[in-house]
Formats: sequence, structure tokens, C-alpha cells
Amino acid sequence: MGLETVLARLRTSDIKVAVLGDTSLPGTNVPFCLSKAEWKRGRAADSCEFDRENSKRKIFDFEESAVVRKFTGVKYIRTNKIVCPTARCPVTQHGIIVYSDSNHLSATMSRHLGKKLADYLEPLFELP
Repeated sequence: MGLETVLARLRTSDIKVAVLGDTSLPGTNVPFCLSKAEWKRGRAADSCEFDRENSKRKIFDFEESAVVRKFTGVKYIRTNKIVCPTARCPVTQHGIIVYSDSNHLSATMSRHLGKKLADYLEPLFELP
């Protein structure tokens, strides 16, 4: 079942829907990169950053947002703007390791992201 089918079903129930876009892929196991870089150079985070434009997820963001635009009342949230706010994606933010491996957000980053997502969702859905 594709995104368009799911959104069509959800919209018939007249509920508010938000689709969370995917995040960039670092292309390497981030904790391993950080530990290796720290051991070799002492400047771990900088050497493990990656280019947002080269991420494999960029095309999915474009395709998903195009599907969402077909449906009135469905909101698309580009989570990558939170996780990767600059052209170079940091692998640590506020002392938090962003990725737990080569393609998953760490549990700590997910909790941090949840707080930031609330800032996006509250005005979209007029939450108290």
C-alpha cells in the first residue's frame, strides 16, 4: 500500500494528518566514524559530517511532498530541516549523537526531535 492510498483512506475519516518526511542518510556508521575520528584526530564530529545534497533521501522528500500536495488538509513536515539544518549535516547536535548507525536516528535524538516536532504540529493542528 502506497502513501497516496493511505492518505486517501485517512482523509475519508476526516482526521487531521501530518506526514513526516525522511531524514538524510549519513552513508556511514556514525558512532563508529566518531570513535575512529576521535582516536585518530581528536576532532570527531567535523570529520563525520556529510553533504545534505548528496543524500539518497532527497528524492523521497520531493516525491512524498508531491503526493501530500494532492490532499487538502494533509500537512508535510520536512524533518530534515531539523535534523540537517545546513548544507553540511552535523552528526552531533547539542551534545547529542544524531544517528545510531548508518541510517537510523539515535533514541536520544528522536526524543529531542519529538520536542521540536511539537513546535511544528501545534500551529498546524491548533493543539492546546
